Amino acid sequence: MSHACPVCVVKCCVLTMIAEDARSASQNPSVRQASGSESVPPAQLPSSTGAQPPRPGSHRLSIDKSGPSSVEGRPGQTVRLPCRVTSSALVTVEWRRDGRPLTSPRYTQQSDGSLVISRLSTEDSGFYTCTASNGHQRDNRQLQLRVLDLKITTAPNNVRVVQGSSTQLPCVVSGNNVNVGWSRNGVPVRPDGRHVLVSVDGSLILNNVQPADEGAYTCNAYTGTYSVSATAEVKVNKSTEQALPSSSNTAECTDQPELANCDLIVYAKLCSSEYYSNFCCASCSRHSQPAGSRTEQG
Repeated sequence: MSHACPVCVVKCCVLTMIAEDARSASQNPSVRQASGSESVPPAQLPSSTGAQPPRPGSHRLSIDKSGPSSVEGRPGQTVRLPCRVTSSALVTVEWRRDGRPLTSPRYTQQSDGSLVISRLSTEDSGFYTCTASNGHQRDNRQLQLRVLDLKITTAPNNVRVVQGSSTQLPCVVSGNNVNVGWSRNGVPVRPDGRHVLVSVDGSLILNNVQPADEGAYTCNAYTGTYSVSATAEVKVNKSTEQALPSSSNTAECTDQPELANCDLIVYAKLCSSEYYSNFCCASCSRHSQPAGSRTEQG
């Protein structure tokens, strides 16, 4: 019977222990040697998987504000105020004027959110607000509606003027923020402070009228995109006779001081204007006679 070598037994045991350690390490990868290569804990690693928070703007809502913020119309017309909404959910649209709900049957809200107003009146002017909501977000847009009631209440009339005298072409306009300009035969008339003047109410005054001043004078009144106009012909009488009542009819024509200052009209040499001579018939008739035309008796 042979006996095992003691040294061999020890080597065998050592080899067996090394083999078992190697097998254990291969079955448990979490085991690491303390050699300075330890990994970062999982809680500190940036995660690219798993549940994501809700995306911002998933219920996005907005109203198109790219168009003009002001709409103009005239009495009797129909206008549309736009309210174009973009939303990913069901939207509710509401219109108000100057902060108050709309109650008139002339206001109709369309399926696209716009507001249609029929049979405009000046009372419809104001600020209109479109408010859109989808239960998660709200947006609004404000539009200004201007109803322009533009009229020439006193228009110029055709007039014949004595050469060298003055005349006035009236042009009184109703409405707010109205600009008035004049043209002669289509060419703009430029006030020069002496020969051509424009009064506060828009009337045109021509002094020292000459034959070259004859023509068609047009009063142009405009506000925003709307305008109205009226035209009158100016003729110059080159003779010394004025188109005024004769002296024989002086007793039949009278002044109307409650409507005009006749002394001032005579002083300003406006008697050649049919418009003013109608108010100051007697005064203009007296001053229309040449100084040496009186008949002497005796």
